[in-house]
Amino acid sequence: SDVCSSDLNGGNLVLTQTNVGGNVQIGGGGGFNISSGTTIGGNLQIQNLPAGPAQHQVCGSTVNNNVSFQNSGAAVLIGWAAPASCAGNYIGGNLTIQNNSAAVSAVGNTVGNNLTVQNNTAAASAVGNTVGNNLTVQNNTAATIVDGNTVTGNLQDQNNTATRVFTNIVGENLQCQQNSSITGGGNTAKSKQGQCAAF
Repeated sequence: SDVCSSDLNGGNLVLTQTNVGGNVQIGGGGGFNISSGTTIGGNLQIQNLPAGPAQHQVCGSTVNNNVSFQNSGAAVLIGWAAPASCAGNYIGGNLTIQNNSAAVSAVGNTVGNNLTVQNNTAAASAVGNTVGNNLTVQNNTAATIVDGNTVTGNLQDQNNTATRVFTNIVGENLQCQQNSSITGGGNTAKSKQGQCAAF
């Protein structure tokens, strides 16, 4: 089906095999599931979700511009390698995950520009993504996992409480600094600096 744009504040939104020409904005209560074969021509913005038991998903979709998930208290999954029913997404612009207080995972996505994970207070994962420019993970106060990503530009991991950085392929610099605790290894990069120098 074809939709011009969608703005959800409360209620439930399910998009499958749907073409949205413009932007999709999701905020407030309710839930959402954006899945296989959905194309969003503009931006996908998800924000201000209240705390709740449901895990919301964006799977197997194409977003031509930017995806942002912010200021939310509900868990979200953006892409996933398994199960196959929830595949990674293609995001043409930036994927930004910030200021959330529930767990968030970005797994198996192709991101055309930058992937940024910052200022989250619950566990955050960036795993198995392909990033066209830079991957930045910073200022998170719960555990972060940064594993198995392929990054064309720089990977920077800084000012996190507890972080792990394993088996990333970085075209330019891998730099880690000012993390309270960090583990890592098996990364390849043009240069490795700071806490990741030996990783």
